[in-house]
Amino acid sequence: MHFSFLALASSLSLLSLVSAVPQPQATTPPSTVTPPDRYYLKTKVIDGGDKTKDGFYVTSYHTGAGLDDAVLEVTTEHAAKGFLNATYQQFDFNTRDPVSINTGQQTVGFYFNETGLQWDYAEDGFAGWIVCDWWHGLPQLFWKYNFYEYLLPCSCAQVELHPVAV
Repeated sequence: MHFSFLALASSLSLLSLVSAVPQPQATTPPSTVTPPDRYYLKTKVIDGGDKTKDGFYVTSYHTGAGLDDAVLEVTTEHAAKGFLNATYQQFDFNTRDPVSINTGQQTVGFYFNETGLQWDYAEDGFAGWIVCDWWHGLPQLFWKYNFYEYLLPCSCAQVELHPVAV
């Protein structure tokens, strides 16, 4: 099963969830916080952003054979159950294999700190998470690209993704 995120213009980068069975990494980044064994990822709007994007849970929206976009809903009824496998952020959708976040470059390097889910590849452009009203009538999740200064569209908000125990 493959989950892809649409890119918003050139200022947001492609992000996807890909079915994978990764090899665990031996190291973890510094300043980590241990999340619950299984959790939902819940948005927290930061930097004075659009508060209507606050308190949503990450889930998937089917777009085609083996493809889904990461979207957000207000309840946990269909929310993705996440877990860390070493430094791989994975989700359990009751499929044969776990589903991983794939940023198009590296799939490892995920961890939690006091501001939620992080990806330890700032040199590749990661500068946080963004939620935007986009294609499916539901807010969609993107990662913010740090190499450009830009204003977010008014339908977007920068968010943190915090674990909430299942």
